[in-house]
Amino acid sequence: METYFYDVFKRRKMKKLLLLSSLVFLLGACNSEGSQSSAEAEEEGMTDNHESHSEESSHAHSSELDMEIGLDSDSNPSVLSAELRMDGGPYEADRVRFEIIDVSDEENVSWLDGESHEDGVYTSVLENINPGTYEVVLHVNGSNELHEHTEKIIEVD
Repeated sequence: METYFYDVFKRRKMKKLLLLSSLVFLLGACNSEGSQSSAEAEEEGMTDNHESHSEESSHAHSSELDMEIGLDSDSNPSVLSAELRMDGGPYEADRVRFEIIDVSDEENVSWLDGESHEDGVYTSVLENINPGTYEVVLHVNGSNELHEHTEKIIEVD
């Protein structure tokens, strides 16, 4: 008689465990369908600090484009520069933008358009930017759906 109750208790416990694990699995699957990783959100343009990428337009992240960010802090105000090179020569982009992120307050983001001055060199004046440490993200758009970016930490005096 004692083993009968033990077997019934054991079966009920196994059923509860199976039911509970099935429920946890289903809830986990439902949650993962509705959420996105930060990388997926960034690719779809759902973050505040990245240019929008619609689902209809794809873009290429190519390692063929060499990008270098510079800062001329001797001029007043300071000037950001970007030198773009591809296949050993200057690269003329369709659009160049500098994303300026205040390291001490990452909600403080400014966007500056780069102006073309000579082959492959783009600049932007850092007006209305307070002294401090900033992360600069260079965004380059070009032919064939090209969208490249690189980052650099700068000190503005």
